[in-house]
Amino acid sequence: MNRQNTGAFLVARSIYDSVLWKRPPQYARLFFLLVGKAVFQDGHIFKGHVLRRGELITTYAEMSEALSYTFNRATIKPSIKELRIMLSWMMSEGMISVKPFIDGTSPNKGRPTELTRAYAGLLVCVINYDSYQDFESYKGRDKGRPSFEQGQLEEECKKNKKIYTSDSIEYGLADFLLQKILSRNSGFKKPNVQQWARDIDLMIRLDHRRTEDIRRVVEWCQSDQFWRKNILSPKKLREKYDQLREHMPEVKASSW
Repeated sequence: MNRQNTGAFLVARSIYDSVLWKRPPQYARLFFLLVGKAVFQDGHIFKGHVLRRGELITTYAEMSEALSYTFNRATIKPSIKELRIMLSWMMSEGMISVKPFIDGTSPNKGRPTELTRAYAGLLVCVINYDSYQDFESYKGRDKGRPSFEQGQLEEECKKNKKIYTSDSIEYGLADFLLQKILSRNSGFKKPNVQQWARDIDLMIRLDHRRTEDIRRVVEWCQSDQFWRKNILSPKKLREKYDQLREHMPEVKASSW
């Protein structure tokens, strides 16, 4: 992470409503550090490894040093354990992926090549980096256009192999919609709930929808004679979300 501190990177104002913002301050500092140090273009070479856009190679020591601060004349740095906890949480939220970076440049001293490869740090990929750093992702929010039309790169989410457990928010909301559908149509074909959960994940992370609002929209649309026949998946829910909200009577009398 020794790249020069030049240039700039984008941060959405919706960060203030995100789960990241509700964590201790070091979480946001670490995430911004990773986004800011990730390479902006494909092709950057580090120790023979070609990095792709949104990737960086770093170490616990470098992150700890970068996140250090002074308080009462004492220098405070996060420990390796604290860094691992923060990185693990970001991985669970689908914000980043992390894997060991193995360097094969150590002198072999006559040993087989496979024994000369050494751990050189962490290869970090900022998931949805393209969306974060594309001006198109931030256009049109005030014109009523749904965010999936604003340059969001959903292919990045497909690369995220996160498994949503039954007690996760994403899975719970997906199942909530499914149960509403089944309550009136017991013969409804069982969907891939993991895929449904991923679509809910997109709504939360990319569209910045609040979970409680998603639940309210689901409850309303599944009680409406017209919309309950048309909203039969989270994908369709996401596509029609703003339109659904406009039709909800309570929206006109509330501050959402």
